[in-house]
Amino acid sequence: MARCVKTHCLKFLKCLVIILPLYVCNANACQQNCTCSPTVYIDSEYRSSCVCSENGIIPENILQNSRILELRYSQPIVLRAGNVQKFNQLIRLNISGMQFVKPGGFQGLETLKRLVLYDNSMRVLEMNVFCNLQNLTNLELEGRPTNKNKLHALENGTFLGLRNLKHLYLKSNALADISEEYFRDLESLDYLDCSDNLLVQVKACTFIHAPLLTKLNLSKNIIREVHQHAFAGLTKLDTLILDGNMIKGMPQPLFSIGSLEEFQAHRDFLMIKLDDNPLRCDCHLNWLSSWLESSSCVGSCKTPDNLHGQLLEPVYRDGLPQCQPNNTVQTVEPGKQLELTCSFTGASWKTPDRRHFREHGDCGDPFCLTNRDSLVIWRTTPELSGKYTCLSSDGTQALYYQVHVSDTNSFTIAVVAGIAASAFLLIVLITVAGFKLSSRGNVSTRVAGNSPPGTPTPSSNRPDSIRGNDDRVFLLNVERDRDSSLLLNETANYRAIFKKDSSFDKKNINIYNSTST
Repeated sequence: MARCVKTHCLKFLKCLVIILPLYVCNANACQQNCTCSPTVYIDSEYRSSCVCSENGIIPENILQNSRILELRYSQPIVLRAGNVQKFNQLIRLNISGMQFVKPGGFQGLETLKRLVLYDNSMRVLEMNVFCNLQNLTNLELEGRPTNKNKLHALENGTFLGLRNLKHLYLKSNALADISEEYFRDLESLDYLDCSDNLLVQVKACTFIHAPLLTKLNLSKNIIREVHQHAFAGLTKLDTLILDGNMIKGMPQPLFSIGSLEEFQAHRDFLMIKLDDNPLRCDCHLNWLSSWLESSSCVGSCKTPDNLHGQLLEPVYRDGLPQCQPNNTVQTVEPGKQLELTCSFTGASWKTPDRRHFREHGDCGDPFCLTNRDSLVIWRTTPELSGKYTCLSSDGTQALYYQVHVSDTNSFTIAVVAGIAASAFLLIVLITVAGFKLSSRGNVSTRVAGNSPPGTPTPSSNRPDSIRGNDDRVFLLNVERDRDSSLLLNETANYRAIFKKDSSFDKKNINIYNSTST
């Protein structure tokens, strides 16, 4: 019995020896030394590379001397405050193998100027996650094609505390949306790369908290809509890259809300890149005609067919003829088709009878809103005359057309009445002229009858009374010639009446701010 108890006690003690260290290690998160390669001295910098477990201990000499460190975790970890030891001189850190980063996870890295996060399993970045990195100037969060690192979302205030950050790289991730709250505190940011993501639109004031941006890359997304105030506040921007998106048209970008003067001064040095977009070269892009006077825009037309493949700059250098203000509205005859164009993307229309057409393909006899944002009147009638209003998608701008459809019946009656009056006047003039000519002929006959037949009547031998009759005949002949000349002139004038120019009147369009009308 005693021997059995002794045997069981020995087994228990052996198990305890084995289990107790494991328990203690799990409870206290046992620390192990990281596996580090020898430190090398390159380009006046000490460089190191380490592979660590979750709570791995980095050798002291690396903590004290290394300026550049490649740190890789052997298994996906959640980086919390205290996971990384304090470095004295570290300025660049490339880190991989993280699954998530908690606020304060980068504590101990206050000397960092460049941080590269690659080959991680992170999907979301929380608020204040970089708050300990006040000296950081470069932050790279690229989801490289060969890596599994793909950010799907940012939280409001993700970059809080990074007031000295100059360059931010978010390319090749899976971000579907960005907003102004993501970029708070980035008051020194100079370059932002959000290319190769899943962005579908650029909303108003998205970059308002990064006023010093000079280069913005939004290429290789699926952007379809760009708000007119998307780049508000970016008065230093000189390069805007929108290549490789789904943009068909966009409004003229405004960089200072309510300050046209500052915008005009700013756009002297801005280049917009729009290559590889299905651009529709119509009135939606006609603002380029004034933009290109001092700036640059790179891209080519996809539609319409007659402009396919042509570069934007030569197409819009002088503006499209159909988009010029004095060519868009004209007086039309009844029964004609009329198309009213609009330069706003996603525009809606209001007609004089107070109907409102909002969506492409929205039709109601005789109107139809096309996918070009133009309003077609299939068959014009005088009742359709009046003011037509094109509204921008956000309702902040409006374009007004005053259309006049002539009344054919009234026009015909007026023309007939004019012809009849002119004909009556002409008959009266001819009758009066004939009466005068007849009277002058009778006077001449009476004068000639005062002399006997066959008797010569030289003027020198005639009595004074006969010479007086000759003078009266001469004066009558002069007056007759003068009346004939006047009659011919009056006839020519009346003929000119019927050569009126019947061309249509053309009127200017005016763009107003709808809030002021």
